[in-house]
Amino acid sequence: MNALTETCGAQRPGFEGRPHIGINSLPCFLGTDHEGCHRNAWGQSWERVPVPDVNVPDVVCVACGNPTGAPIEIGYVERVSGPGYVQHVCPDCLYERPALPTPSEQLRAM
Repeated sequence: MNALTETCGAQRPGFEGRPHIGINSLPCFLGTDHEGCHRNAWGQSWERVPVPDVNVPDVVCVACGNPTGAPIEIGYVERVSGPGYVQHVCPDCLYERPALPTPSEQLRAM
């Protein structure tokens, strides 16, 4: 491998995104198309970790409790300590749960 070859750059699990300080945080120096375990410049090796699916929905429907990839905002809940939060429903539950007023609608009603 010469200096112009791109490296894999994967870091050990738990050290991703950290600065390269210390032996355990050094990235893999093997080529981008290598097979098998990763290896850093000190000869330490570690197994490949499957990459998580980035399309996993992170919004949960307040009506059915299931995660949804197409959330629809139905309301906003104020909290005494800390910021409020937005409530979402999935398209299937949209007509089953009444919409709550948003903060701007609450102000207009006063």
